[in-house]
Amino acid sequence: VKGYVFRVDGGPSMRMALPKDDKRALGLVQPFLVLQLHVSGDKSFAMELSVTDNARARRRLLFSTSFREPHSTPLHTRIPLAALPRGVWLNLALDLDDLIAN
Repeated sequence: VKGYVFRVDGGPSMRMALPKDDKRALGLVQPFLVLQLHVSGDKSFAMELSVTDNARARRRLLFSTSFREPHSTPLHTRIPLAALPRGVWLNLALDLDDLIAN
């Protein structure tokens, strides 16, 4: 298994795009995306994933500690992370197939 490490420090405007050109595919073939995170206790956390399904429909998955309840439209889904542990390292495993299907 090959992996990469990216350290992301910064404020709300901090952005990381993989791949750099958003017109290209990242080429993930596994159904799970696992992120190792360390979120400070005094800061909110948010991330956005843009995914394309087999029908080539592009959808945005928005995750945030600020969201209180899930909300979904045909183009995006907001997913709350209110129970995300703070001040510790954790593995956040995302079942992309399940997130896109629901």
